[in-house]
Amino acid sequence: MIYLSTALIFIIVASYILYPLFVWAIANLQPGKALTFKSADGTPINVLITVHNGEKNIKARLDNILHVFTKTNQSNLNLFVASDGSTDQTEDLVENYGADIVRLIKCKEKPGKTSAQLQALEEITDGIVVFTDVNTVFKENFLEEIIKVFDDPDIGGVTGNLQLKVSKSGLNLAQRLHWYFETVSRKAESSLGLLSTGAGACMAVRRRCISPWRSNIGEDCELPLQVVSQNQKFVFAENAIAYDKFADNFEQEFKARIRMTVRNLDGTIPYLLEFLKNFRFNLCLSIFVHKIVRWLSPIFLILLLISSLATPKYVISEVILLLFLSCFCVAAFHRVISLGRAGALCYSFIMVNLAFLIGIVKYLNQEKIDRYTD
Repeated sequence: MIYLSTALIFIIVASYILYPLFVWAIANLQPGKALTFKSADGTPINVLITVHNGEKNIKARLDNILHVFTKTNQSNLNLFVASDGSTDQTEDLVENYGADIVRLIKCKEKPGKTSAQLQALEEITDGIVVFTDVNTVFKENFLEEIIKVFDDPDIGGVTGNLQLKVSKSGLNLAQRLHWYFETVSRKAESSLGLLSTGAGACMAVRRRCISPWRSNIGEDCELPLQVVSQNQKFVFAENAIAYDKFADNFEQEFKARIRMTVRNLDGTIPYLLEFLKNFRFNLCLSIFVHKIVRWLSPIFLILLLISSLATPKYVISEVILLLFLSCFCVAAFHRVISLGRAGALCYSFIMVNLAFLIGIVKYLNQEKIDRYTD
């Protein structure tokens, strides 16, 4: 049992900490490659916003994108707004915006984010599709930086450098730590040709690489996997910066984590099996450690607790039990009275793993849930 406990600790730590550091080290040991891509002149650039009841932010979002357009040396720019059954003033604001390149696509009865995107993609037949959200803000050189990468014909998709604005809430502290290691991993995986995940708020994909996908899978999960399954590269553009903000509500974030776990498991596992069958072992290992192990972390933690209870005479078992007990106590008290950063981290740790566990159960039961995460 003591060996099982040690192995479980290693697996958990490896996924969250050792793996990002390992791929970062390997990527930095390689000779530097100067990227000197030219501008993709003449290629249609189609920015696609999917929105549901976004009247508070849609005008500012359109202003931001039109401002970015003026800073981009491109002539074939189009802006599509897919309204996912909006019932507020969103559609009226878009229709009356007054820019010829802005096109509204109305999707009635809220079919869901993916269904709205697929309907919009029927109108886009060529070029590059830039996916984004209504709450995102592009830095003024975002399009220029993300488009020029496509001068390399082997690159089928790009994820931008999403930078999340922070507040002083405890939830933001935990998210900030997670996002830091996630960004390190993505940058390194991109250098090693192993990147298979992206940020839906600032992601660009060649239209010819996009096939219709299931409505219960998000574009940030599906499209990078579609790209690499076609032997095209999916890369990280560090200088293509976009801004968004962290969620401040634990309950909303908890529900979102459950939805994301279900859809990501559902979307990733078929591709993982395909890559395994095609002997793409490096990519399989990367996906397994980076994604699957993290989603399975609550199961590993439960097994770790059981193995520690079964071997109480070992010091490591006592330490593990003490850590578990301390974490639960701090999280419980933080729920009642704020205990600062330590309490927020403990509470976030428990909530995230509980969300993963519920997501795994829902995935195994194939339950139908609302996966819209706009």
